[in-house]
Amino acid sequence: MKRFENQVMVVTGAASGIGRSIALRAIEEGANGVAVDLNGERLEQLEKDASGPGVLTAVEANLLADDGIQAVIDAVPNEIHVLINNAGIMDAFTPVGDVGDDLWNAVLGVNLTAPMKLMRAFVPRMAEAKKGAVVNISSLAGISAALLVRPIPLQNMALMA
Repeated sequence: MKRFENQVMVVTGAASGIGRSIALRAIEEGANGVAVDLNGERLEQLEKDASGPGVLTAVEANLLADDGIQAVIDAVPNEIHVLINNAGIMDAFTPVGDVGDDLWNAVLGVNLTAPMKLMRAFVPRMAEAKKGAVVNISSLAGISAALLVRPIPLQNMALMA
C-alpha cells in the first residue's frame, strides 16, 4: 500500500519547483492530487509527467481571484485529506519606497489570503472527518526579511524565533 493511497491532496503552486515535486511524489504514492497553478502550460506538462497509482487533476486558477479560489474548492470531492499551501510570490526585491499597492496586495493575496481562504473552506471538512493535515510552506523570508538583504548565520536563526 502506498502512503497516500485513496487520499485527496491539494497542492497549490504545483506547476514548478517544490510544488511540482510534491505533486509528482503524491501521485506516485497513490494520492488523488489536485494540482493548482496559474500557469496552464506547466500544468499540462505536469499532467504528462505524472505517473503512479494516483490520479492528477489540474486546476488552472488565479488564487488572487475569488473565482480562482472557488475553482479549487469545486475540484475537490467532499473529503480532503491534505492541503498544501505552497504557492507564493515575491516583490522582486522592490525597494520598500517603490512597492505600490497592486504589488503589495498581490504578494499578500497569494501568500496569506489565498491559504486562509482555502483553509477556511477545507479545514471544516477535515474536522468533520476527524482527519486531515494542512501544510503551509514559506521561504526563509517568512522567518526574516533581513535574509533577503544580508545572510544571517544559521546558528543565529534560533535567536530570531
